[in-house]
Amino acid sequence: MSTRIRWSVFCTLALTVVVLAAGVVTHAQEQKTQTPKLAKAGDTYSPTPAEVADAKGDGPDGKGNGDDDTLGAWFELGHAAGTYMRLSLNTATMSADQRANGIRDPRAKRGHQGKVRGPIGAWLPNPKDTEGWIFTTDWDGRGEGVWGDTKANCIIMHPYTEKAAAGSVAMTFKVPAGKYTLKAKATDMTVTAGDGVKLRVEVAKGGEKAAAPVAEKAFGDKGDASIEFEAKGITVAEGQLIRLVLDPVAHWGADMTKIENLTLTRVK
Repeated sequence: MSTRIRWSVFCTLALTVVVLAAGVVTHAQEQKTQTPKLAKAGDTYSPTPAEVADAKGDGPDGKGNGDDDTLGAWFELGHAAGTYMRLSLNTATMSADQRANGIRDPRAKRGHQGKVRGPIGAWLPNPKDTEGWIFTTDWDGRGEGVWGDTKANCIIMHPYTEKAAAGSVAMTFKVPAGKYTLKAKATDMTVTAGDGVKLRVEVAKGGEKAAAPVAEKAFGDKGDASIEFEAKGITVAEGQLIRLVLDPVAHWGADMTKIENLTLTRVK
């Protein structure tokens, strides 16, 4: 074997070793990223507005708001009360035209926007610093959905309406099986003479209907504008999610709600 061939073989083997080593490092980094939050008793987790608004999520598929992500954003199905579907559109992925004008359905009648109404985030206090999760059909993108406001450092939730019927929106937390406590401050941002809102914690698999609320508290409008909310004894089995629901009660139009200091603590 000539010197040139031997040198070529050596270089090829060396390159293979480097590539394999890089693969091992990358895999180790992925494993670290995928380590579940709240792995043991005493651990706490406080999701940031940036995490809530992240289009990629923290799961391995990099798509966000999926079964592999810690955080989820959902809306209640109008035809099946108590069951939920994931919100499907992250506002950070929308084009400038879509953000300004919404997403029109060419089949919609004149004067009706059809799919998503814009400007996106127009109802929010800091639209330029806020991204979130909305839906792709019959949705008012000006405020309905689950949002992360990085300027005000808060999470914003707003119920939605479908054919004049109000529907809840929700956040979920994918956590290991165990027992948890959830705490948060909630503020009705649009206090009127309406019927207020309810904040509720449930445990269920995916978007399935929960057996019963773990905790629930009404506030806003005729009641206190802000509450300190706490849900204790949240028992989660393998495959279940903790679901934080914002329930509009009846009317949805003045129910924008700010969530601050949201913290999950693993008790057991």
